[in-house]
Amino acid sequence: MMGLKRVSNRPVGSPLMPSLTENEKHRLSVAEMLAGTYAIYLFDQLNNGLDDSLTFDLVTGVRIFARVRGVSVVISLIQPSSDVFDLFDRIIMLDRGHILYQGPREDALPYFESLGYVKPKHVGVGEFLEEVTTSEGLKYLQPGFSRLDLDGFLSAYKSSDIYKDICRVVDDPEVHQEFWVKGTHPLGVSFLQPNNGENVIEPVSTVVSSISEKGGSLLESSMDHTCKVQPGDEVVAIGSPTDMLKYIKINQSKGGLILDESQEAVRLQLERPLLEVKDQLIDKQFSRDYVQDPWTEFKHLLKRELQITWRNKLFLYIRSAQVLVLSFFVGFLFFRVKNDADQQDMNLVRGIFFVSLLDMTLFNVGQLPALMEQRATYYKQQSANFFRPGSYLFSKIIGSLPFSLAEATAWTIIVYFLTGLTVKEGGWHFWVFYIIVVLTVLNGAAMVRFISSIAPDLVAASSTIGLVVSVIILFAGFLVPRFKVPKYWLWAYYINPLQWGVTALVINEYNSKSYSLLCRDVSNLANIPQCIGRPNDTIGHAYLAKGQFYTSHHWIGIAVAVLLGWLALLTTLTYFALAQIRHMPKTRLTPRIEARIFSEGNLIVDEELAKDSKRLSQVPIPVTLSWHELSYDILITSIGKTHNILSYISGWAEPGDMVAILGCTGAGKTTLLNCLAGRKVALGRVGGQILVNGYPKLQENFSHVSGYIDRLEAYSPFLTVQEAVETSVSLQFGKKLPWKARSEFVKEILDIADLKHSKKMLLASIGQSISRAEAMRIGIAVELGRNPSILFLDEPTKSLDSRASSLLMKSLQHIADTGRVVIATLPTPSQKILSAFSRVQILKNGGETVYFGPVGNGGDLIREYFEAIPGTPLCPPNVNVGKFAIDVIGNGVVDRKALKDYALEYRVSDLALRNHMQLQRLRHSKGTLGPELVDQGYGATFTAMGLEIFKKMQLYYWRNVNYTWGRIVSSVLSGLLMGSVYFNVNEHSSAGMNTRALSIFISCVLLAISNANSVIPQVVIQRQSHDREKATRQYSLLLYNISFTLAEVPYLMLSTLIFSFIFLLMAQMAIGNAADFFLYWFILFLMTMAITFFGMLLAAVGLLPQIAATLVTIFVGMWVATAGAVVPKKKILHQFLGIFWTNPLQYAINSLTSIAFYCDTEKPECLNNGLNASCLNDPSACPQCNCPRLYDSNNIFVWTQLKFAKSLNHARIPYDILALLVFVIFFRVMTFAIWNYNETKRRR
Repeated sequence: MMGLKRVSNRPVGSPLMPSLTENEKHRLSVAEMLAGTYAIYLFDQLNNGLDDSLTFDLVTGVRIFARVRGVSVVISLIQPSSDVFDLFDRIIMLDRGHILYQGPREDALPYFESLGYVKPKHVGVGEFLEEVTTSEGLKYLQPGFSRLDLDGFLSAYKSSDIYKDICRVVDDPEVHQEFWVKGTHPLGVSFLQPNNGENVIEPVSTVVSSISEKGGSLLESSMDHTCKVQPGDEVVAIGSPTDMLKYIKINQSKGGLILDESQEAVRLQLERPLLEVKDQLIDKQFSRDYVQDPWTEFKHLLKRELQITWRNKLFLYIRSAQVLVLSFFVGFLFFRVKNDADQQDMNLVRGIFFVSLLDMTLFNVGQLPALMEQRATYYKQQSANFFRPGSYLFSKIIGSLPFSLAEATAWTIIVYFLTGLTVKEGGWHFWVFYIIVVLTVLNGAAMVRFISSIAPDLVAASSTIGLVVSVIILFAGFLVPRFKVPKYWLWAYYINPLQWGVTALVINEYNSKSYSLLCRDVSNLANIPQCIGRPNDTIGHAYLAKGQFYTSHHWIGIAVAVLLGWLALLTTLTYFALAQIRHMPKTRLTPRIEARIFSEGNLIVDEELAKDSKRLSQVPIPVTLSWHELSYDILITSIGKTHNILSYISGWAEPGDMVAILGCTGAGKTTLLNCLAGRKVALGRVGGQILVNGYPKLQENFSHVSGYIDRLEAYSPFLTVQEAVETSVSLQFGKKLPWKARSEFVKEILDIADLKHSKKMLLASIGQSISRAEAMRIGIAVELGRNPSILFLDEPTKSLDSRASSLLMKSLQHIADTGRVVIATLPTPSQKILSAFSRVQILKNGGETVYFGPVGNGGDLIREYFEAIPGTPLCPPNVNVGKFAIDVIGNGVVDRKALKDYALEYRVSDLALRNHMQLQRLRHSKGTLGPELVDQGYGATFTAMGLEIFKKMQLYYWRNVNYTWGRIVSSVLSGLLMGSVYFNVNEHSSAGMNTRALSIFISCVLLAISNANSVIPQVVIQRQSHDREKATRQYSLLLYNISFTLAEVPYLMLSTLIFSFIFLLMAQMAIGNAADFFLYWFILFLMTMAITFFGMLLAAVGLLPQIAATLVTIFVGMWVATAGAVVPKKKILHQFLGIFWTNPLQYAINSLTSIAFYCDTEKPECLNNGLNASCLNDPSACPQCNCPRLYDSNNIFVWTQLKFAKSLNHARIPYDILALLVFVIFFRVMTFAIWNYNETKRRR
């Protein structure tokens, strides 16, 4: 019924599999709602973005469904065609919030005729009804009738019988079902006759007394009946197909006469008490919130979830690669760590647990973009009561469980055995490791699901998850031991699931027989100081006790219980979020009301339409565009054959022309437009010839004189309307046009596009405070800023009502009057819209021309051409010419079979011969029509371009509050968090020293993860705008790359400065002098900038946010493990040293740690360049030495111990800075190279 059988087994959309077309998605949206069991169905703007044929199909399907199921359907439409209009039973007309007509569809035109407004021939009913109550309706008013304003129409409606009958139905205390039937005699029903006896039947009542067994027109199954007639039904209105209904109940004296006057064909409105309807029709399902029980819902949703996941091969490939790459990396990084009595080796084993659980948590972060994308579907379906939130949530959990278990299994097997963890005592330690890893994966997935359900958008979700992961890492017990956590943060330590996971694995491993060697048997206690004073403990137990870990095995069970508790808590919170929270786009009232002002007795028509022709001060290059025998084919890779989209299309457009391209969906009109514009098509597959002023078209030159109105999302969202136009003008003219002239040109553009009242609005308001009509005019204005000679528009009136379309056409006519060419594709246009064009090219399916020529007044020349072809029917009076032309060539709404081959008729017509002669003249007119286009390079100078792009990017960042200022707020919170955790940590103990040193590591990781993830959505948003601007050759890609870089710099500087100030001041590090502080900040800024630009690079490589987020996880995971904190440099296998030296984190950590802890121990007051060796461990040997010492490690200098343990080199700081600068430059250069490669690839 919905026309989806052909694609019933095709996925709705997948990056690696063919998705549905836009038309098929519309069909699916309707079918999805019809699959529900509802009594009332509401469809908002069902024909939004659709052509008439598809709208007709959808409404026909919905109508059949309504008749069969006996349900009510309310549909709002924008300017429906006559065929679509005739499918409805009743219509409601609104104007500025007032109902001006509500009644039978057949009575709409007669009703307005009674008011003096008559629909002319060849004007669509939808067009007439949309305009009749507006200022445009004046042209429909007949002589002798008074003009009506809004109040007049409202008063006329409220005094009509139609309105009175509606009030009767609504105000009646007894509820009735109203229904309408239509038939001819014999009707097949009998009516009660009036009785003048004592038991008098109301004279206005005409009750169906019986039904004829022989049948009749009212008893037949017909789409004209909204319900079957039954005995006892009461007729309340009667009329003929050509006359309005006469309402019996509100005109009591005319009851019998109305019935007697019935013609052969009759329309009836009947009513039936609703109690009878309830007993017969209402099923138990309408008394329940949900149709299915929870278990059945869950099974269906689980099946859907598994199908979606399994069919999303890209998702599976990414997750598999992510797990395998990082598991083998970690396995070989910690390959066969020794389990002997050595503190450093035992720390490495602990590092295995930390990295394993951290990576398993981070793996789920890559699912965040997909979950945010799925949320809109969930909102739609759950709001329609398709399922319960709990059923949906548990289907997501169980559906992802096999893949989570597969990840955990692969990770456990690879990492456990490659690193050489214990396999003694029957291998139960392995299963403990596996269980903890599984629970960590499930908790990570639950955390991501919860954040995706509460965050308003992807940017906020990315920032939130970065902060949460940072807190989890910080209190995991690896970077800050339990005894070093401030008392006011101990609660965070004890509730941290990652801490409990690491603790469980540490207890599990160090209580195994692999670490059963007694401390008294250790030959060198210096290697394991934990054994000092614990001769009877095993080395594993001593390590646990010294680190203040729990030592009993029962704490593993407690850890498992905590992880299960977190899983339950996150699942519960997610359930409530899914049930209660709805993050819908914010809507604002439009700040201006369109200028339709009515007053007593006078009608002031629209300000925009009343103005005279407008001008543009900048004169374009005169351009005559002609296309000769144009063809275009595409390669269908699945069958290895080509499919012809356009077939030998010819035509032309001269300065001042407005050329319309008509055709049904699939006729190739958009492809023809794109071929002419040189946009969105593979130029190598275009056949034929396109000439500009008689010269062959070169796209590089043609792009300077052409404008293409792109999709609405392709404009920078954080510019105002005026700023967007000013940027376009400045990039086109630069300093060649004085500032005053540029300003005047911008004003003219805003005036001609009717945007003066919207010029201060942000483009981000499109769809909110900026209407779609205004958005289309904004696109035109931005392109006009480039002073084009020719303007291309793809279906500019799509989804616009009659008035908005009229305003848009008026703007386009003003543009054409300035000597510019306008070429636009149109869905079936109204008579008024078609009349605005000077020429039209009509295409049939297969991309063949059936007409190219003048339009005439109201399309008369088109109508006369087709009606002159033998066998072609005349254009019906209720059908506009554009629709008539589409209908007769076999692409119509109802009859989709052409009576003749109209492409052949055109080729042999006199019109085609005249066109051929003109095309030949144009082909040989070099030098007479206009100049040959030459490559002028960029419109503005290199400096002017750079300034404009820089200004644009700065405005984008300044106004993008969620991203820019959200990042600064995150820096404040992160600084306070880090500072409070490391507040006044004593560096004179080994534990304190390591804790302070690791604080630098965690701060770098925190900034790296949050910035790399949050920048990816920004690149995706900017890419749409950049692609449009690059196609018009407005600026150099190099300047765009530099401006993007410079836009990030000030905010990165500010955010890292705020973080450094708060953190260092509270932690008392690198604040001895201003030089240390600013050097620390500068290096942190360089590191953050490098990682941010790396995120941009991955966004450019990955294209999809899911791929980029996964790549971030992989690389950050590798860098965290090889930064020298988890695994000291001297313990990294030489095979992995290449990763160490290409790791920006390790350069930053070496420098930052050196700045924070460095003290010149060789100065005369201390070791004196080795001359005072006893000073190394004896403070009394050098009392003037102020370098801090470790009191629990033989008074050794803190810097000496830390330098040895972390392989630090203070002298390497300048080289580290240079290396970070190289990373910054390298990542930007690679991003530029990828953008350039993609651009070159697109041109091919």
